Amino acid sequence: MPRGQHPNSRKALEEHRKATQFKSGDNTVERVAKANKTKAIKRTFKEEFQLELQTVIKDVKGNETTVQNAITKAMIKKALKGDIRAAEYVRDTSGQKPTETVEVLAADYSALEKIRDELRK
Repeated sequence: MPRGQHPNSRKALEEHRKATQFKSGDNTVERVAKANKTKAIKRTFKEEFQLELQTVIKDVKGNETTVQNAITKAMIKKALKGDIRAAEYVRDTSGQKPTETVEVLAADYSALEKIRDELRK
């Protein structure tokens, strides 16, 4: 008998197909909700922040804007009022942060080597 033609094999295959077949209706909604919950659990903090920053909210005037846009506007307003930390934040975030350079000097161990050589004699 050819492979897969045995009556018990066919029966098991049919049962497996029925059990794993995509079903529509309320079960689908539950599956999607469960899948979304699983995805939410697996998200990193960075991904969560990116999602939240893109959330649409209403500003003070009632206009729709994103959270990111609202934060940006608030920081610029603070900077314009004279808040130095807000001004530094705006400068640094916009890519104009000054670079800090550190100069590393080579140490001169010649005096120590002379003392070591004298002690060994």
